[in-house]
Amino acid sequence: MRGAPCELRHGALWAAVAWAGLALGAACASDSEVGCGDGQRRAAVEAVSAAGSGGSFAFTVQVRADDRGCGCQADYWEVVGIDGVLLQRHLLPVRDAPAKTSTTTGPTLTLSEDLYVVVRAHMRGGAGDGVEAMRGSVRDGFVVYDASGFGLGLAGQGPRPPACD
Repeated sequence: MRGAPCELRHGALWAAVAWAGLALGAACASDSEVGCGDGQRRAAVEAVSAAGSGGSFAFTVQVRADDRGCGCQADYWEVVGIDGVLLQRHLLPVRDAPAKTSTTTGPTLTLSEDLYVVVRAHMRGGAGDGVEAMRGSVRDGFVVYDASGFGLGLAGQGPRPPACD
């Protein structure tokens, strides 16, 4: 390409990059093996309740997710103080068959019944995890909450879900 006009050199370069991207995409594993792929699959908390007394409460959380296998499924929900401190993370079992909703109860958590918290879910391989959350307290109940930008950096804290096989 030495001596070719600049437009031709750059056009050929972009064509090579596009061709390499197509070839790489064809060689990659399926979405279910490497994650959600489209980046739009999310886990959403649809319902939260808490049972207990005397400052010890067990949260029951319903999570909706468009699971597609281990690489793209809801893998945990968590209770986070409105100050951004992780109070509890409940790992969801790895499911062989895709599920749309799951309802699980976590272990007892010690907190004041009037403490406001955010309950959100995480989608392995998804984007915007924890956005469709709920906020409230044991005493006042829980309402839908857009948790965009809330609690950034908590995903690195444990416990962590097991890796896919």
